[in-house]
Amino acid sequence: MKSLEKLYRNKKILITGHTGFKGAWLSIWLNKLGSKVYGISLPENKASLFKRCGIKKLFKNNDQYQDIRNYKKYREKILKINPEIIFHMAAQPIVKSGYDDPLYTFETNILGTANTINISRDLKFLKSLIIITTDKCYKDSKKKGYTEEDVLGGYDPYSSSKACAELITDSMRNSYFNNTNVQVSTVRAGNVVGGGDWSDKRLVSDMIKSIENRNFFLVRNPSFVRPWQHVLDPLFGYMILATKSKKFSGAWNFGPQKGDISVKKFIQKLSENFKSKIKIKIVKKSKSFKETNILNLNIDKSMKHLNWKPKINIDLAARLTAEWYENSFKFNSDELYNYTLNQIKFYERLKNEHR
Repeated sequence: MKSLEKLYRNKKILITGHTGFKGAWLSIWLNKLGSKVYGISLPENKASLFKRCGIKKLFKNNDQYQDIRNYKKYREKILKINPEIIFHMAAQPIVKSGYDDPLYTFETNILGTANTINISRDLKFLKSLIIITTDKCYKDSKKKGYTEEDVLGGYDPYSSSKACAELITDSMRNSYFNNTNVQVSTVRAGNVVGGGDWSDKRLVSDMIKSIENRNFFLVRNPSFVRPWQHVLDPLFGYMILATKSKKFSGAWNFGPQKGDISVKKFIQKLSENFKSKIKIKIVKKSKSFKETNILNLNIDKSMKHLNWKPKINIDLAARLTAEWYENSFKFNSDELYNYTLNQIKFYERLKNEHR
């Protein structure tokens, strides 16, 4: 971890979507490593990790808010920052929201990605551009363990928008970055959990809201399998990748070593770590809302070529997540920030967990 600190100290880093769940965790981590952190995003909601921990104070630019679909204004902000590394996280990240508003999802996830890459062509000091997509960018083939070479697809608007972002990145990398030293990569992570995710229609945040409101926790698909992982594992992989040379350009999977964990099993592990009793109610699946039954990622490429390996197993992920939320109910902003930072420090001390 000391080598990572050396690589990131004083580096000018731009995070798009820095007010989101992953973006907020990454912001704290990069600040700890001594980076000069900049952000561009839509405004945070009141319940977000970004808001609750007072993360705005970490950023060098005061005018952080911008819709990435507005090319002219978005370009002005990025060129003014002139970063060395970009983590492009800004997106519409929810499957259900993609069904509700497909055009906004396509505009944000496809056009927003194209805008980011095209603007990056004019950055003099850019070394790495990391485009964050999703494990759901793969065509549903019921295969166990998707590899980076598998066919892209997506039945629903969100998934297909991320598959399009992958294709756009590959096209623009080949068209415009072959004669540069810039590494342009996409990263595909699984179902990420951890403290501070308050997004609608996500398992952990919905569970927390049911506890707060003393309502039933509604579960759609208890038998579905997902590659659950704690947020710090893929972020660590992203940061390692961003320090690599152009020859590492391409697509990379980041997930758990053992991905065959059902929704029901993960809920059980989470429930065991909460003091409050969780009342679960299974609801009927909507015929108009299709989701993949089984999602697993093959992470051999990242383990072999990046020397990355997940450190947190499913039990520890559940414990760290539950403990964060339990403490969030009683901590003020500064205390919660320090608690979040301490979870990062704990992660840095961990040796790789084996399943």
